[in-house]
Amino acid sequence: MALAIRGVPFLLVLALVTPRAQDPASQPSPQTQTRPAPQGRPPIAGWYVLKQVVRPRDPNTAGTRGYLVVGEHHLSLHLHGKSADPRFPLLQSGFRRYQLVGDKLVTTGLMGIANRPDGTVLVEGPGLVEERRCQQIGTLLRVYQGPDTYMDFERIE
Repeated sequence: MALAIRGVPFLLVLALVTPRAQDPASQPSPQTQTRPAPQGRPPIAGWYVLKQVVRPRDPNTAGTRGYLVVGEHHLSLHLHGKSADPRFPLLQSGFRRYQLVGDKLVTTGLMGIANRPDGTVLVEGPGLVEERRCQQIGTLLRVYQGPDTYMDFERIE
């Protein structure tokens, strides 16, 4: 009997998720991997990769990785990095509804999780409203967390 995952044959699933080696010459250059916003959608809609986290008084931001997916009305953020305690990595994942109000990104949490420096997991309940200043610089989306702290995301799709 063949192994299946939700009715899909295992070999088909394996073929879909197995990475394939590609010729480096056929890979797009870093300059062609960023794309402008599609016409007729919110200007920030797209898929982004975290390029940098700027927090002048926090040495633990180097190496933080993340992705941001922004649709017409919803966004999803996923971060992974170092924390002050090396036993516990920084983990954050959330799904939110959003609207742009001037240069402000106003979000309402639908669900999310994060951990604290001591490793305790915080489950975000629905309804948490946050307002962050955001700025588009070409294909870069800068989301401010405070006057001198921000995250830069670069559009990849």
